[in-house]
Amino acid sequence: MKVDNYSLGPAPAEARPQSGLDYADIIFEEQVEGSITRYAAVFQCRNAPALVGPIRSARWTDVQMLSQLGHPLIVHVGGIIPVLQTIAASSLVNVDLGGHPSLEENPPGRYAPYDTYTTTKAIWSAIAAPAVAPAPIFTYSSVAPAGERANQVHLDWSGTSDIYWRWNPGTGTWLRFYNVGSPSAPNIQPDILTDGAQNQAQNVIIQDVSITYGPWVENSQGGLEAESHIIDSSGKAYVLRNGEMIAGTWSAGAAGTPTVFLTTSGHPIDLAPGRTWVEIYPSTAPMVATPAASVSAG
Repeated sequence: MKVDNYSLGPAPAEARPQSGLDYADIIFEEQVEGSITRYAAVFQCRNAPALVGPIRSARWTDVQMLSQLGHPLIVHVGGIIPVLQTIAASSLVNVDLGGHPSLEENPPGRYAPYDTYTTTKAIWSAIAAPAVAPAPIFTYSSVAPAGERANQVHLDWSGTSDIYWRWNPGTGTWLRFYNVGSPSAPNIQPDILTDGAQNQAQNVIIQDVSITYGPWVENSQGGLEAESHIIDSSGKAYVLRNGEMIAGTWSAGAAGTPTVFLTTSGHPIDLAPGRTWVEIYPSTAPMVATPAASVSAG
């Protein structure tokens, strides 16, 4: 499900706080026009959040990220014609809520375009799921690969997506924060959902990707489509788990094959059992990891 993440200030504002992300198994965070980010929340274990949203439009990168899942139902609200054509030509199953108004919910207090929500239950009841489950895209182990201790990783996409992941040994998870201040005067807030839960994950994968822009225009301001290249590509990767950062590489083959994450010595990077957040991060953007003793877990 494509979920918006645009906000000019602390929640509640625009898309935040979102709903249902704490029920997802995997969350991909991608860059769209204007260096804003958007989520693709993946639900497979049939958890049933009351609502998921706000649901927004599809992007070209969605096919690059989600083809490894085989034939997933991609739930969104519209998109520009070239993007919809790209989805139609892919293995993804297009579920455009614009064509399924009975699957939409519009909770009170939300305003367009941040007021379109749905549920996993409604989608699975109305849309035939593929008969074959996708192949596993990660490997897991209770034993973490060797890495460097880290307490915080800062990913600075833009003023609306200035992200901090902080390790919390009490919960055994990486907690997500975002900065609503300026670089010189940061105002770092916990990323809280509508049910009061903070976005968090046992694993955070930072997948450095090459991003190109255009040729398609995505909005009335002339913002060009951001295209994150994953299929038949490779790059650097950093995996956060158990309070450590494991440096390595990623590589992806043809559409339909899982992305492979390896240590610098060429061994698979096993994840901790639990939720995984995949940051499809620009390879040219700054990333700052803070040693364990330097930052409060928050």
